[in-house]
Amino acid sequence: MSIFNEAIETHAEWKLTLIKHFNEGMAIDDAKAIQSSHLCELGRWINGKGIHYAYLPSFEPMRAEHEEFHRVSAELAEHINAGETAKAREMLAHGGAFRQSSAKLVAAIMECSKEVDSPAGKSIKPTDKIKDILKAKTNQTVFSVNSDTPVLDAIKLMVKHNIGSLAVYKNGEFLGIFTDHGFMQHIAIKSLTTLDITVADMTDTNTIFVQCDDSISQCMVLMTSTRTRHLPVIKDGRLVGIISIGDIIKKFIPYNE
Repeated sequence: MSIFNEAIETHAEWKLTLIKHFNEGMAIDDAKAIQSSHLCELGRWINGKGIHYAYLPSFEPMRAEHEEFHRVSAELAEHINAGETAKAREMLAHGGAFRQSSAKLVAAIMECSKEVDSPAGKSIKPTDKIKDILKAKTNQTVFSVNSDTPVLDAIKLMVKHNIGSLAVYKNGEFLGIFTDHGFMQHIAIKSLTTLDITVADMTDTNTIFVQCDDSISQCMVLMTSTRTRHLPVIKDGRLVGIISIGDIIKKFIPYNE
């Protein structure tokens, strides 16, 4: 894909520019602005059209390495502008932070380029809808619990049915979703030492909904930007399903038996 070829070429030019500024003692304009990953064409693609490929395993590592390279570049530029020659030279040295970050980014770009051009990368079309995911699910049952259900019972239910989320209801109304990922976050962040609590204490009540006719691309944008793995699907005001990143992968990435 041309965006990756251009990204590598631009990256090489940018490296040479920074090295030239260091060698010639030239100041770099807007050094702090360099930290923005939206500054270059690759960054705009990652946060724009590229989000269509967010389900690929290599996409998130590339995004992370791209942001890290901009951060490291901004740090180097500030050292150059401040006349901190020793610090700048250390970053530019073989094995230094700048060289390492550059190598990691190029490797990540190459890996993502291969996956985008693979059958898996070409499998999702702009016309694919959320409803296509729901139809493809082998088990279309929406498992649910009441808000006063003990957390341990909810976990046992998910293990029994090999699922990662449950719809939570309170007084007959949909409250939100309880997920295995959310459960682990609560355990880690709040340092819980007991499971003697209810799912209401761990339910995401600020859940973002998607509609059956929303595109898969829109769904991936939501999942990536909000860093969530499950999205409830609503039709005519009623919960009709919950889709996960795993559902999307199973539907669109071909497996060899």
